[in-house]
Amino acid sequence: MRAAGAAIEATDLVIGGQVGTAFCSVRPPGHHAEREAAMGFCFFNNVAVGIRHALDVHGLTRVALIDFDVHHGNGTQAYFEADGGLFYASSHQSPCYPGTGQEWERGAANNVVNAPLAPGSGSAAFRNAWAGVIIPALDRFAPELLMVISPEPLSLATRPAARVCAFAWNAAFNVVMSAASVPVAVKHRC
Repeated sequence: MRAAGAAIEATDLVIGGQVGTAFCSVRPPGHHAEREAAMGFCFFNNVAVGIRHALDVHGLTRVALIDFDVHHGNGTQAYFEADGGLFYASSHQSPCYPGTGQEWERGAANNVVNAPLAPGSGSAAFRNAWAGVIIPALDRFAPELLMVISPEPLSLATRPAARVCAFAWNAAFNVVMSAASVPVAVKHRC
């Protein structure tokens, strides 16, 4: 519940102009939670709660979420894919839990971008996915607000998959934040 509240508070602060960006160091972001089912230790899709708040309370019409956790955010994609005012992009290891997030999964309004990466694919593949696929799609979508789901930092990563994510955590913020020209409300750590 506190993670969902943090997403709402961060959204209010950024949209209200009190801060330029907000970081919520909460776990989990909830990206596996679907509307009707908890999954992957996620009971609520906390970042989706923040996004719904931005739409319903603040009247935004175009909100984007980017996700570079090792696991695909199946719950967030399911929440976003039918709404053309929402954009979801994910780079993630594939095959890996939960088995979703294939490139052909594009959403009803071409508003979903998945960049599955093979285990051990390395930094060049990661950079190519972001610079060549995800960032251009994000720019075309032109969101009013951007939210980010990021994995744990390198010092906390112990599994090989987590180490791939740790690289993402360190590199993607540089790529994404330098390319993003919109306010960033929530950067969740999963």
